[in-house]
Amino acid sequence: MANPLTPPPGSAPPAVLPPHDSRKPSHLELFNTFRDYVKHEDDLINNRLNWNFTIQGFLFAAYYFPLQKIADVNLEFAKGSLRPELLAVLNLQGTVRELRIVMVTVAAVALLVSLAICFSVWAARAAITKVEARWHDLYPEYGPSPNKTDTHGSPKDVFPFPGLIGGGNPKAHSAGFQAPLFLPIFFVLGWSFLLCYAVGAALP
Repeated sequence: MANPLTPPPGSAPPAVLPPHDSRKPSHLELFNTFRDYVKHEDDLINNRLNWNFTIQGFLFAAYYFPLQKIADVNLEFAKGSLRPELLAVLNLQGTVRELRIVMVTVAAVALLVSLAICFSVWAARAAITKVEARWHDLYPEYGPSPNKTDTHGSPKDVFPFPGLIGGGNPKAHSAGFQAPLFLPIFFVLGWSFLLCYAVGAALP
């Protein structure tokens, strides 16, 4: 009785398939994985900036309120509408000093928030840079072109995917990242000025 696993005489030997490691991801799978991580960091940057803008709005309003009250008191003094008998019972100087302490506290908190957002945005950008560097280590074909304007794969018929960031254009990514990078810095500078003003005004 013939062995069913033995090919019949005169037949061609069975084709030997090359070994395949199913655990090794394909080029497209790796590209999607790296790209998803970049999008994850972009989402974190967007969320952190939204938090910053929301918090800054409340803090500016909180800073303006005691400033407005101090201006009202100074205006009443200038108009002479405060009667002497009221001045005898009101501790206006103490009240104004307390309002200025509130301004100092709000400005200090806002400055710390702005610094925290700055560091978190820088951290996300560092993570994106690290991911892109790792991608270029795995696939040097995606390295920048000699004129530094393209990070698409080369040759295009073998590596048709764009670069991970900036659509393949490093300058586009760098220019687009200026707003997330510098907006928190502007808040830091603004609150630093307001904090110095509030501290100087609160000192006797």
